[in-house]
Amino acid sequence: MAKIASETFTKVSERAKQVEENIESADAKRRADLQDRVTKAHERAAKGADELDKKSDEVSAEASALWQTAKKNWNTHVQNLHAAVAGKEAKLELHAAVRDAELAENYAASAVDFALAAIDEAEYAVLDAILARLDADDLAATS
Repeated sequence: MAKIASETFTKVSERAKQVEENIESADAKRRADLQDRVTKAHERAAKGADELDKKSDEVSAEASALWQTAKKNWNTHVQNLHAAVAGKEAKLELHAAVRDAELAENYAASAVDFALAAIDEAEYAVLDAILARLDADDLAATS
């Protein structure tokens, strides 16, 4: 029993180490993925701007000047809209994100506490089983 229990606890320990490594790398993976998506979005936006510049080069000087003014006004309008929406969304999203984070953290802490209690219970059960086996062997030897 002691050998089997020891092997099982070794597996638990190894699995716990894997989980720890996964947790430590989670932020890095998420940030790397997010950074990749941001880079790709920036590249798409730059490509779109280049295409607009090419189109404006293709029209006459007069139309080009009008196009440049319209494009500048449109870009300013879009930036203002994005800023306004982002400001409102950020306030709403912040409250929801904080609440979600707190709930997730509380659940994670409870899960870890449960795992620790389960390990303590498993240790007790294994040691009690070993003691029971020793008692049974002692009684068998004296019988």
